[in-house]
Amino acid sequence: MCHGYRSMHNEKVPNSKTKKSCIINWLTEKNIPTQTVPEFLWSVKEKKHYQAYEFDVFASLMGHEVIWLPPYCCQVNPIKSIWFKVKGEVVEKNKTFKMKKVYLLVNEAVSNVTIDDRKKCVSCRTFTGRGLCK
Repeated sequence: MCHGYRSMHNEKVPNSKTKKSCIINWLTEKNIPTQTVPEFLWSVKEKKHYQAYEFDVFASLMGHEVIWLPPYCCQVNPIKSIWFKVKGEVVEKNKTFKMKKVYLLVNEAVSNVTIDDRKKCVSCRTFTGRGLCK
């Protein structure tokens, strides 16, 4: 699954490769007095706040708040535990290292995931405002 929507910023913030005129326009929009280019970049760095993603803006327009999961964090993302189980089964049974065989093994491993496996992953990961409850 592609996560490109997560990397699309709502506003492009200037960096050292941005043209001077674009930096000046950005600073003018933010009501920041203009100086030399290094001072511009320092001002940009100081005024650069959280950059909203397009998905966040869209969700807030619909009345929702997006709470992003930390990437690669199996403690709050149950699918990571299921995927770990599937990969382990494929590694254990893979003897030929042929893509067709791996494809069949992945499909078999996914079909072996039971409802109980899914319930275990979700039930042991209750997320609260302070973190995980065990």
